[in-house]
Amino acid sequence: GAGSRLARVLKMAGSCPGEVAGGGAGAVASASSLMPAAVEAVAAEWMLEFVCHCLCRYFVEDCAAEFQHWSGVAEALIDGLSRIPKPQKKTVYVCQLLMRIAKGNR
Repeated sequence: GAGSRLARVLKMAGSCPGEVAGGGAGAVASASSLMPAAVEAVAAEWMLEFVCHCLCRYFVEDCAAEFQHWSGVAEALIDGLSRIPKPQKKTVYVCQLLMRIAKGNR
């Protein structure tokens, strides 16, 4: 899952937070050197899962205002992804399906 992927990214970056892999004692990495693409991918996965959870919750609870808010967040997040990894496609499809159903209920 996302947690194990983050652990691998951090392990590859160094055994201690801020230490560059292979950088030797005292080598400190800037935030930009900790494999930003991998960290960004994990963060995007977590955000997508959270947004999907919120959409499901407010869809079931029939809270139109909250659902509309999280629909906007979901659309922005999905549109902002340069590519959607295969495991996340199902989550994206669930979000899109709920948004389409909600639009049809108006």
